[in-house]
Amino acid sequence: MTRKRIEKKLAAKYGVQVREVHDVIMKDVVNPLKRRQEAWQTAKYRYAQREVRQ
Repeated sequence: MTRKRIEKKLAAKYGVQVREVHDVIMKDVVNPLKRRQEAWQTAKYRYAQREVRQ
């Protein structure tokens, strides 16, 4: 299950906004180093996809 799906389920269960759940998860649960690595990989992938299309 993806992080987004978990956030939606938790928000529905506790009756809060998805953004509130997202902020708590990103602040307290997710390792900042892994988030930076994930963001870097995503950026590289998107750049490569744009280069292929041109």
